[in-house]
This record gives sequence, structure tokens and C-alpha cells, in this order.
Amino acid sequence: MRSTNAGRIVTTVVAAVAIIALGVCGWIAWGQYVPLKHARGTPPIGESGRSPVDPLAVAEIGGAKENYAQVDSLAAVAGQRMLTRDELLALYTNGGGRVRLAVSRYDVGKAIVLLVQMPSRQDARTALNELAKLQDDYGFERVTRRVPKSVHAGVIGGKNPAEPGGRAHYQHDDILVRVEFRGPRRASAEAKFFQVLEAQVRAVEPDD
Repeated sequence: MRSTNAGRIVTTVVAAVAIIALGVCGWIAWGQYVPLKHARGTPPIGESGRSPVDPLAVAEIGGAKENYAQVDSLAAVAGQRMLTRDELLALYTNGGGRVRLAVSRYDVGKAIVLLVQMPSRQDARTALNELAKLQDDYGFERVTRRVPKSVHAGVIGGKNPAEPGGRAHYQHDDILVRVEFRGPRRASAEAKFFQVLEAQVRAVEPDD
């Protein structure tokens, strides 16, 4: 029995280390992401075509959509190098499971929408709190206008050298939702961020 338990512990540790190793090089200072490669334009599931019971629904956000249908686990997300090591750990240690990722490019920047199914509502809440703190630590200034109270949204401050844009995290039952937009020009990047966030909030409503 002891050897079996020890084996399970070793397996869990190895899996966590693998996810960290995949994700650690993906971001540079302040959470900027590395450009993605080998992506082709096919749409994610959107509001117009999804089933109403789909817990991982992605809004129809327009733009030139890239194909990330193969990204259905945290290990696969780590391989895309979009999250920091600490962000991956927040999801992994709280039991993150099924994943849906959508990416769209526009002439003003790029949108990323990530949904992760957690084991329970409480696990989703814990992960949300950890990711919200990291978001603040990475230099996103909290905003409350144009977003529901339970959505933790922020924009890159004017003195932050990172690429302009915004990021938000929120919870719907056992689903953790992350929305991000980055672009070279502050005004257009922030405007598009709020547009994408509002669309996703309509597709998957945040808990109160």
C-alpha cells in the first residue's frame, strides 16, 4: 500500500514539473506572451452555434480565428506558452481539467479566451483568487467600469513597459474564465479588450 501511495505522489509531482517546464519560458516580464506558431484559421465554438448547455462556451468574438481545438488539457495549454509558471500552478494545484482555448487576431491586436473546468465551485473560486492576485502583481490596474462586480478585470498601466491591453478572470460555477487582449496601441487595445470581455460575459455569465 505504501509503495502504491508513493507511486501516486511521484506521478503527481512529475506531472506538475512537466507543466511548469512547458510553461516557464512562455512569458517575459509582466506577463507578455510569445507569438504563437503553426495556427490555422478555424473558428472556436461561438454563441451562434453552441449548445446552451455547453459549460465551456466561447463567445463569437470575430477576428481571424486560429485553430486550437487540440488544446483540451492544462498540459496542452502549457505547451502554448501563454501562461506563466505561477498561473499554470494555480490551475493545476486546484484540479484544473477540461480546457477550451480560442484565439482571434485583429488589425489592432490579439484576443485570447481560455476556459478551464475545475473539480468544484470552491476549487474554481480558489483558483480565481490566486489568478486575480497574480494579475495585480503583473501590473494590471484594476478596473470596475463596464464589467460585472464579480469580474476581476485590469488594464496595463501607462508606466508599465508591457504591451498595452487588458486581462480578466471570473468564475461561472466550476468554470474558470480568462479573457485577454493585447495590441500595440493603448486606446484601441483597451477598447477591444472590453468588447471581447463583454461578449464572453454574455456567453458564460459570471457568478454573483
